[in-house]
Amino acid sequence: MPIGTPKTLSVVAAALAAATLAVSYGPGFSRSTTAPRHHVVEIQKFKFMPAELTIARGDSVEWVNRDFAPHTATRNNTAWDTKKLIEGQSGRITFSDAGEEVYICRFHPTMRGKITITAK
Repeated sequence: MPIGTPKTLSVVAAALAAATLAVSYGPGFSRSTTAPRHHVVEIQKFKFMPAELTIARGDSVEWVNRDFAPHTATRNNTAWDTKKLIEGQSGRITFSDAGEEVYICRFHPTMRGKITITAK
């Protein structure tokens, strides 16, 4: 097939398009996003552990109370709240907006935590 014929140009154009996609997106590229992850914060000895956590938008955080006293995880402006958690109970929140979330225990306001939510 001589170079410059319509069939040859189509084959070359298709090869260039495939090469461009391979270079732009790399092997195994997928347009889907990463599946949301589940994170756990333990409440022990009147502390959130870990006290600071970085997650991706869409991830969930579960607070598990391991103390004898009741606790909550409550955003400072009460935009979200796990409600009262007695020993052994847990509460889960899913975060859909990127940003920083500072929270406390309503019963023990000196207990503080922070979640940083990235845009993935």
